[in-house]
Amino acid sequence: MKQVRVSARIARGLGYGAVAVSLTFLACKREAPRPPAVAEDAAPVPPPPLVAGQRSDSRPLYILDGVIADNLSLGDIQALEFESMQVLNGAAAEAGYGDRGKNGVVLLTTKRYAATLGTMRGTVLDPSGKPAAMARVVIVGTTPVAVTDSIGAYSIAVPAGTYTVRAELGGFKPTEMAGVRILAGETLTADFRLADSPK
Repeated sequence: MKQVRVSARIARGLGYGAVAVSLTFLACKREAPRPPAVAEDAAPVPPPPLVAGQRSDSRPLYILDGVIADNLSLGDIQALEFESMQVLNGAAAEAGYGDRGKNGVVLLTTKRYAATLGTMRGTVLDPSGKPAAMARVVIVGTTPVAVTDSIGAYSIAVPAGTYTVRAELGGFKPTEMAGVRILAGETLTADFRLADSPK
């Protein structure tokens, strides 16, 4: 049995409850529940049918160091040191990640990965110059997505490199900015103005 320190929010998101309101958890192998005894002549009980549009997995979408981690568990993070955790819920999660974000999105960043990141922030405006809330800012070729707040502001952290960045919002023509260079440990400000969709 090995002692692991993780935040209570992370532990609860992974399906573990906080023990005695402590931030220390014991990582141990989770045994699968034993199936109930069934008489030899008993017919197997089929699983309940899914309602149309319902997903069998109600877990949130986990993104670890910019990569989708569908099977993330407490055991997977025993040797990892986390720099930050961001939780997206509701409209913000679905605006950024579509149907996969309907149960929420948990963005986990390790300290090692954080050292390679730079930050891009700014605002997105609609064609009239007003703040564009709930617009998506996408670093083309990467997983993380930023969603603007009520004043059109966004912030997104990505590995150092040169990218094409796109701002988009339903009902408007997306705007792209090519050759955006992001340096590790530095912050770049970039603003976008959406265009009217062609009629």
